[in-house]
Amino acid sequence: MNRIVGRVPVRVVVSGRHGFFNGSESRTRGVSLPLPPPSAAKGELESVLFYPKYAAYIITRETILHPVVWFPEARNVPNPDERKSGGRTQIRRQVLQDPAFLIDADLYIFNSNKHFIEKGRDGAEAAFRAMFEKNLQRGSYERTPFLGVREFEANVRPPQPTDRPFPFDWRGSMHTIRYTPEGRPDIAFFDAEVVGGVMQVPKDIQMKYLEAL
Repeated sequence: MNRIVGRVPVRVVVSGRHGFFNGSESRTRGVSLPLPPPSAAKGELESVLFYPKYAAYIITRETILHPVVWFPEARNVPNPDERKSGGRTQIRRQVLQDPAFLIDADLYIFNSNKHFIEKGRDGAEAAFRAMFEKNLQRGSYERTPFLGVREFEANVRPPQPTDRPFPFDWRGSMHTIRYTPEGRPDIAFFDAEVVGGVMQVPKDIQMKYLEAL
């Protein structure tokens, strides 16, 4: 585990026309989860600032901002085994319509970079906070953000005082994924609970990924 030399709380709002988030229960039914798993939410933050050797995000809370509406979608995707249909297969799924989420996370800074260590804890935190806020305010993305699948591009912006939770309750199985230094996926499942539009990421899930930094 790297020595942690700083922690910066960050918040963003992500939204788009559609979103689709796979889950352990939704794979066979083709129905999106009502909000992103923590690993998907982490990807939204990495689109703003991505320093994998020096810092990492731990998602702490997600808030649903818009009404949860599922929309039926049919798409033709390549499938070499379907020769009769021109090498394509139609898939049907229930995607989210007009989703928006407030994501809260902690950005942990490692001891990997001598430049930031020399700044001290306050200096390192100030440097990363400034970089993150600069990119967020400008809408300057490290990579194109998307809501679950690449065809559903997302907008990422700073939170506003008018952002309020949408009253929605849900319970279900959710998973989060991280990749080991060898590139192998490490998947953790947990019982997710949304109360009043807010999901707190369980502390044991946060610690699992914090200890792996």
